[in-house]
Amino acid sequence: MKQTIIYSLITLCILQRCVLCLADGSRFIGLGYNILLGNPDGGDLSLTGVDPGLKSTRHVLKLTSNSAGKLIDSDNKAYCTTHNSAAVFFGGKSYQNYLLGDIVTFGPGDGSVLPYAFSASRVFKDIKHRTNDNHDVLRDTETVCNKGRTRYVLPPMYPDLHKVTDEFASAVCHLPVQYNQAIYRQFLDVWGTHVVVGVDIGTKTVNRYEQSVSQIAEILQSYDTEIGSVSVEDFMGYGTVYTLYISKLSHSDIYTIKGGNLDGTLSIGTIDNPEPLAYKMGTIANFIQDAFWNNSTTFFSNGICSEIDGLNLPQRQANVVKVMGEYPILNGLTSKPLDPVIKIPVTWPHGTYGLYHPKSGCPTAAFTWEEGWNRQDAEDSRNADGWSPTIHLDDSVKTSGKPIFHFCIKTINENKDYERDWPKGNYCILKKGDCPQGFNSGSIKWDDEDHDNANSHAGTLPDGSYGGDTVMFFCCRKDGNYQTSILLPVDRPFYLLKYTSHCQEVFGMTVSEEYYKMDTEDHHNTDAVSGSHPNIINLHHDPIMYFCYYERKNNFPARIFGR
Repeated sequence: MKQTIIYSLITLCILQRCVLCLADGSRFIGLGYNILLGNPDGGDLSLTGVDPGLKSTRHVLKLTSNSAGKLIDSDNKAYCTTHNSAAVFFGGKSYQNYLLGDIVTFGPGDGSVLPYAFSASRVFKDIKHRTNDNHDVLRDTETVCNKGRTRYVLPPMYPDLHKVTDEFASAVCHLPVQYNQAIYRQFLDVWGTHVVVGVDIGTKTVNRYEQSVSQIAEILQSYDTEIGSVSVEDFMGYGTVYTLYISKLSHSDIYTIKGGNLDGTLSIGTIDNPEPLAYKMGTIANFIQDAFWNNSTTFFSNGICSEIDGLNLPQRQANVVKVMGEYPILNGLTSKPLDPVIKIPVTWPHGTYGLYHPKSGCPTAAFTWEEGWNRQDAEDSRNADGWSPTIHLDDSVKTSGKPIFHFCIKTINENKDYERDWPKGNYCILKKGDCPQGFNSGSIKWDDEDHDNANSHAGTLPDGSYGGDTVMFFCCRKDGNYQTSILLPVDRPFYLLKYTSHCQEVFGMTVSEEYYKMDTEDHHNTDAVSGSHPNIINLHHDPIMYFCYYERKNNFPARIFGR
């Protein structure tokens, strides 16, 4: 469908070449432009985009039929060049950089206003509010049809042909030679900060999407470079924060981003009336100099300028440069656009599941972990339960013969903004409901003591059967290398379960492999496993299961790298 539209545009362009393609952008050359109030996206995202910075009735450069033939250079392309592009911005600075991508400026005073470019425009303020204050990330996809380029040939070429309009000359000559901020500020309000000397015209359609910060984070985590930093702090009810370096996002990867909510569609120009897509502009001060005033004698003879006061162009130019330095703050722009620090809470991943309860308690989360416990009555005769000397499970597991295991259970399956899928790796978790995406299920049965069985339980437990024997269900995955660190909350210790390799590495955490040996029933033992289950050995003969205990490293790293 998209190719059909593009081909139709090209066909239409060729058929109507005299009307569309040979029309150049000369009507924009010499117009004033206010770079603080302007915005190439237009003045209102709900309307066809017309740049509010263009001073469509303020002509600075005078062009005649004779001079235009030499001073106006147009490529007069006879076809449309249509291309697609994309961009991501997440604050005032990145949006400004996005807009400046099609702008070239020069001239005295330019450095005073360019850092504030577009930031007084209505659309810019809206984007800045949404990105800086609401922390939205916006993604644009663009379809551009370029109808050609037009430029003004600047001095020193054709030195005798450069002239300014009578109206502009009158405005300059009525500026006081002695600096007056109010009068010079009004001059910029009326005429703009710049003058257009080059333009690409055409049409552009922009689809703007509101993008998930979490999705951007997932893309960055696939990079083999420094992509952010992790810190431990209280943030929105979470304990671990991921500071994201969105500027690391490469241009080629922007095209891989899909989804998001369509925020609006912006159209710039029409086939019959193409609008500027790119500009080259000189500061208005650049045109208050002798090189552009070759018709100055007529200004005196026609009473446009006073012979008594004279032109005094150098002093008036200096005054214009001075007011340009003050112009941003006069428009209420007290600071340059900045991008916010993008912080994302590192959450416990999406889904319902369980973790073994360490003696330090359940991990920090914005939700409430449901808790429960299960007591297993192990073999009474010469009980041989055993565990790692430094095991970090609750001390209740050390009750020889009747260990009590505690659990942290996530029963909420809400797809919140910051919730992620479990990362690829090699590990297991406890099953509660359906296994999260990427996991396979399995089970382990412990044949508990047959005589006077004292099994008991309370609270919320992992999926399983807790009668005279204990059957527990697990979710396991092996779709990643255990040596590739995964990102999980690091503010408090937690347990995962060992699967088919060594314990899974977790960013910023040390991992200790621990074990628990359960002395199960000696007679007619029915210990069993099925499906995908944690690493367990010596089935039917005092089975040993392996745990992976994680706690934050002492020299906790601030930076995080993708892979």
